[in-house]
Amino acid sequence: MSLKEKLCKDGEIAEVVKDVSRLIAKNFWSVVESFEELESEVAVVLLEKKPNLCKKGEINLSLLSMVVRNALIDKFFRSKKLNELAFSEFEEEGSSFDAVDKKELPPLSLINVNEAIRKVKETLSESEIETLCYYLYSVLYRKEENPFLKEKSKDAKYKAWSRLKPKISEILSPFDFSEEEMKLFARNFLSEFLRKTRSN
Repeated sequence: MSLKEKLCKDGEIAEVVKDVSRLIAKNFWSVVESFEELESEVAVVLLEKKPNLCKKGEINLSLLSMVVRNALIDKFFRSKKLNELAFSEFEEEGSSFDAVDKKELPPLSLINVNEAIRKVKETLSESEIETLCYYLYSVLYRKEENPFLKEKSKDAKYKAWSRLKPKISEILSPFDFSEEEMKLFARNFLSEFLRKTRSN
């Protein structure tokens, strides 16, 4: 029986709940008292999301884990959406945006970041991608010459980013990035387009 069949068929969800719970357990030990309690929380989320998930063509464990993880982060940890603050916080003078913690992020975080990068690339136009790269470069490498939007005036660059910022926040909203995930997103997204810029 496929994962989708286990999720969508009545009475077969228990195994899916256990698998998802194992994957996300280390993220939630501080807020649940036992693995059984975590399984209960996971089951509630999966049952709530089940109608929409079962409409999808394909379902894999990574997707289910991301959906549940984000829902539980909202429930237990997030008093305000980080994505609403992410860019404005990193814009502050003396930001430690480039001081990324060297510790490895959990696999689910990497999945989250990679999925967000794919979504941004699919949604934005070429000019919007360059504007985002300009912003990220200006924050990560403040003292270096920015290779993006070279043809635009300072005022035009500012206006371009001001227009794009709400759209970026909306795209990233479902991913509920932590600060470390936001940093990883910025570095990985920018590095891909920096390679393209330098090869031209």
